[in-house]
Amino acid sequence: MTVVIPCYNYGRFLGEAVGSALTDQPGVDVRVLVIDDASPDGSAETARALAASDDRVEVVVHRRNQGHIATYNEGLSAATTTYVVLLSADDKLAPGALTRATALLDAHPSVGLVYGRPRSFWDGAAPAAAARRARWRVWQGQDWIAAQARRGQSCIYSPEAVVRTEVQRRVGGYNALLPHTADLEMWLRIAAVADVGHIDGPDQAFRRMHASSMMQTSYANELVDLQHRREAFESFFGSLPDGHPAGAHAGTARRRLAEEALEDASGLLVKDAAAAGDIDGYVEFAAAADAGVTSTWQWRELEAWRRWRAASAPTAYAVASALTSRRRIEHRVRRYRWHRRGV
Repeated sequence: MTVVIPCYNYGRFLGEAVGSALTDQPGVDVRVLVIDDASPDGSAETARALAASDDRVEVVVHRRNQGHIATYNEGLSAATTTYVVLLSADDKLAPGALTRATALLDAHPSVGLVYGRPRSFWDGAAPAAAARRARWRVWQGQDWIAAQARRGQSCIYSPEAVVRTEVQRRVGGYNALLPHTADLEMWLRIAAVADVGHIDGPDQAFRRMHASSMMQTSYANELVDLQHRREAFESFFGSLPDGHPAGAHAGTARRRLAEEALEDASGLLVKDAAAAGDIDGYVEFAAAADAGVTSTWQWRELEAWRRWRAASAPTAYAVASALTSRRRIEHRVRRYRWHRRGV
């Protein structure tokens, strides 16, 4: 198992990331490759000190910054072990995560990607891993792609993902044209050629949230995020050969993104009447993604809120409130399903 840890200005977290890969992973022969992308914060010195204290750690230091996508792909290309993990320097693997993932992969040769439950925490000490019984779930790749299309967004946060190296080489690395959603597009490419496994129950990774994390700085707003996700789905579906069964799910992904744009627009109107002028971009995005979205309940919700904000019509308010309740319930159901089943 190779754990690739790309690092840029995360030297203060690097020891925890490396330690999480090398300890409490029984039965797994782990090698760590740290690639410092010309960090000015002394990350390279931290990485070299870690390598000097443990011969399982190798360090590559860039003289000039190459960007995160190029650094990711360099690390993945260097892996010669059976399995590979890409772990951000500010994240951590949970105890036993690699043991559980390799057991599933060893038992199911058709599986090219395994992931599990990530747990987010704000800067500081990671919480104790939840002690839950581990269970396996395996999807045929096409079924998992269909579930991703229905969700409209990635159900993998990345630190919890373990990939079979031969499958990674087959599909290639991260797409440099998708700097914010290359992971979503790559998971889909893997599922197009292999099955996907999920470890139900225990935490598989800890994702650190802090002011300088990419998750906090990559997106200007929800609309930009939607646009990036649409680009990822379009890139994936556009790359499929004619007749590939996964192509049947392209319309589902477009519809879900369109619905989500309308849900976001309604959410803005619920919070602030002055937001009426800010929702045009969401509506335009929805119509461009799927012209048929005007037949959905999300469209009816938005129109009802518009009418109520324009004229304070009691009937419009009743309709809008009922549909907003539906939206919130469906959101909770989707989140519960993701926590329990991974999709």
